[in-house]
Amino acid sequence: MNHLFSNGAAVRPQRTSVRGATALSICLLALGVLLSALGARPASAQAVEPAATGQAKIDQALRAELDPAQVSTSFLVILDEQFDPSAVVQSAGAGPDAALERRRAIYAALTAQARASQAGLRAWLDAQGVDYSAHYLVNMIEV
Repeated sequence: MNHLFSNGAAVRPQRTSVRGATALSICLLALGVLLSALGARPASAQAVEPAATGQAKIDQALRAELDPAQVSTSFLVILDEQFDPSAVVQSAGAGPDAALERRRAIYAALTAQARASQAGLRAWLDAQGVDYSAHYLVNMIEV
């Protein structure tokens, strides 16, 4: 049986045999089982031994690279405490100067949090004579 389109073209529908559909279903099922078996394997990770100091958060490869005293490397220390602006945005007014008020409030909160949370690390870096650059948008220090 042919299907006719408005432009007069005829198309003969393709037949799918039951055997072909069953074989395709079995292949798809086998593929699904194989993929789920591969995804269900436990991840193999290297065990990290925590040290008595903050050394536990430093990757072993980075620690090995930084060991030689003559090597100078720049890196970022991203602090865990990050600012959430939603409370500041909600507390800002709705007047004509609301956008400027929100920006000022967010800037003040970002810089205050960065100063407070970076204080100990900055004092230690100063005592060690290490040059650094403090950032507030993302609470981090470039060392």
